[in-house]
Amino acid sequence: MQRFYYDKEQTRTTPYELYARKSERLGYVELEDPESHESMHIKIIDSNTLEVFIDAKEDREKNRLVYKKVAQFESSPHKDRLKSATEDGTFTDLQLSLEAK
Repeated sequence: MQRFYYDKEQTRTTPYELYARKSERLGYVELEDPESHESMHIKIIDSNTLEVFIDAKEDREKNRLVYKKVAQFESSPHKDRLKSATEDGTFTDLQLSLEAK
């Protein structure tokens, strides 16, 4: 299982070991992670779409997750943010050198 945050893949030191079994939800498969004792109930809608519920007895649409396959991940919208207070003028190099003394 690969997880992505915008255009960067999130890595896990150990591979995921998920166990599959028939879900209590009709038409779904339950995937369980024995390490975290969490599970998710998945249904394949089409070749590009997965529907996921965390709880088998959940019936509210707002707790449903729908994952769609994308051709390319968007870039992070936060790339334009300044990296430090010196870059936006809050601190100047002179102030920082005086504070260091």
